[in-house]
Amino acid sequence: MSLPGHMEQPGCGETHCHIHHLDEPGEGAYRRCFECGHVYRTAEELQREWTAGAPSDLAGRTTPPAVSQIFFCPLCSHDW
Repeated sequence: MSLPGHMEQPGCGETHCHIHHLDEPGEGAYRRCFECGHVYRTAEELQREWTAGAPSDLAGRTTPPAVSQIFFCPLCSHDW
């Protein structure tokens, strides 16, 4: 998979994150974004990324939503 403006480099693995420009593990992860290719290794990692990129009107929120309530990749905003 290649995003517009991104070029696959020779030797890139099958699961390549176009946000971080590195290969991701292909198996054993909690969730993978099929748009940008980022792999969230655990549910907690997904929640941390959501919290880090939360809209400014939610900046004071102390608890991230349950992972079942996160409907998009926090890095590229593509829905699951």
